[in-house]
Amino acid sequence: MSLRGYSIEDVIEVLEKSGYTVALVGAGFSSEAGIEIPSPSSPRLWSLYGKYHTLQGFLSNPRDAWKYYTRLIKEILEIKLCPPYKELKQLIRQGFIQSIITTNIDGLFRKFGLNNVIELHGSILKAKCLEGEEIVYWNKPPENIPPQCSDGEHILRPAIVFYGEKISYRQWIRAVVETGMAEALLVIGFSGKIAPSNMLPLIVKRNKGEIIVIDPSPSPVTQIADIWIESSASHTLKQLVKKLCH
Repeated sequence: MSLRGYSIEDVIEVLEKSGYTVALVGAGFSSEAGIEIPSPSSPRLWSLYGKYHTLQGFLSNPRDAWKYYTRLIKEILEIKLCPPYKELKQLIRQGFIQSIITTNIDGLFRKFGLNNVIELHGSILKAKCLEGEEIVYWNKPPENIPPQCSDGEHILRPAIVFYGEKISYRQWIRAVVETGMAEALLVIGFSGKIAPSNMLPLIVKRNKGEIIVIDPSPSPVTQIADIWIESSASHTLKQLVKKLCH
């Protein structure tokens, strides 16, 4: 269940005494809901769809790129509230977690009604015009491929951070402020291998906050964690809800 002798009771002790807890969530979290987003660390998916996650690849064939994104949007919109999102939502409602920072681009947190979320890499459930400031929110898959901006002249692109692009400065500052206030950081399914998000646990550590990692696999973050629970998010969060949310 746990490495170095830590248990769920140790996590509960930290959460109960923390005045401000932030959850830092990565791809390992959404994979438990059946969502897999291509990344260089998943060679099979990346070989098929990785090109559409770069601006150059998207612009080279926006029609095929949007066919891929439309399928993904449909898949995401059809997902019902499920573990571990259900449990995390309950912990937030009970006041044990104050905010979420995620590198995931599936938009599931907002879809499930978790609003205090910083989406560092954007969301597939939003699109923005290639020219101008127009933003579109998808509550159903786009009908026209590729979808057009309201000006009828330009196309929309997914409102995500393509590989090679910089994250939003505003979102980054929000994330730095949140981790700067955190007395505890709950790190779930987050590899800690991609900059600059891998700096966020270090901010908490510098401020003497406690870091709890929930992940069945080791990562750079487990090396600086105060507590590492070697288990899935669904299993661990279910236990936390059972013991904390009476």
